[in-house]
Amino acid sequence: MKPIYLLIVFFLLTITSEVAAQNNFVSSQIGKQLAEYELNQTILKEKVGNVVNTKFNLLKNTQTAIAVAEPLLFATYGEKTIVNQRPYEVHQVEDYWVILGKNAREATGSEKGYFLIILNKFDSRVFRMDYLRR
Repeated sequence: MKPIYLLIVFFLLTITSEVAAQNNFVSSQIGKQLAEYELNQTILKEKVGNVVNTKFNLLKNTQTAIAVAEPLLFATYGEKTIVNQRPYEVHQVEDYWVILGKNAREATGSEKGYFLIILNKFDSRVFRMDYLRR
């Protein structure tokens, strides 16, 4: 009887690990409950040790700002469109990183355009993301 139980457990573990590997993450009911609890604690601001605040600069340099911006831009406008606008114009203005595609300098005519993304340097929130045409 024990070999059958071991075989069943081994089979279930194999299936679970294959599914997790395919999805690149593991999701469970307990994990979801913990995620919901942590979200609620954060929303209610009940004594959470949050590193994100106005005293700690998350986006300390140009490379970090670009590393945060590019996946968002790629997902929205397409990787090829954004990569073709390298090198980017990157400026820190007050508490924000303003990143523009290179076509901002060269855009002429109705077919040309460039991306604009503005990130808060303290919490990396997207303040604005747009594709502009001149």
